[in-house]
Amino acid sequence: MIERQTTAFIYAVSLTGVTGARDSLPDETKIFLQNLRESTDHPVLVGFGISNAATARSVAPYCDGVIVGSAVIREIAKNPDPQAARDAVGRLVKQIKHAI
Repeated sequence: MIERQTTAFIYAVSLTGVTGARDSLPDETKIFLQNLRESTDHPVLVGFGISNAATARSVAPYCDGVIVGSAVIREIAKNPDPQAARDAVGRLVKQIKHAI
């Protein structure tokens, strides 16, 4: 049903529970993503729990991209100066980009 309703990409939630940055993802995530990719022709983007280059790298072989939310918010919260926040987010995104 999701395949028929999708016009762009499928947002795959990598975890059950609440969103947030994590250091690693469960092994079941890889199996879930493999099954999902076999079931769709749409790009699969993974979110929930993608917090750094390591977690992005761990799911990269099983998806077409990652969605990072909480880790970006964390960097902004740690850097109240707008330029420092932009720089911190830029570093995070660059690290994730190079990892995948």
